[in-house]
Amino acid sequence: MRVLFSSVGVVGYVYPMVPLARTLVADGHEVRWATSAEMCPTIVQAGIPAVVTGLSRADWREQRNRRMRDLAEVSPAE
Repeated sequence: MRVLFSSVGVVGYVYPMVPLARTLVADGHEVRWATSAEMCPTIVQAGIPAVVTGLSRADWREQRNRRMRDLAEVSPAE
């Protein structure tokens, strides 16, 4: 089976899925993980092939913070 994991490059999103990914690799499945450049070395060190994709951690946080600021300006009626 071919399995693709995908996550933002933040440990809270990655670490909970690592045991499942490792189990799939150990069972002989073809596993890849798509995430930010900063997180790829950590995933590879865990024994899971990784590919760089998506936003850097800093860019992801900036976009999240901007969305939160925008939401704070929305009135309850909206």
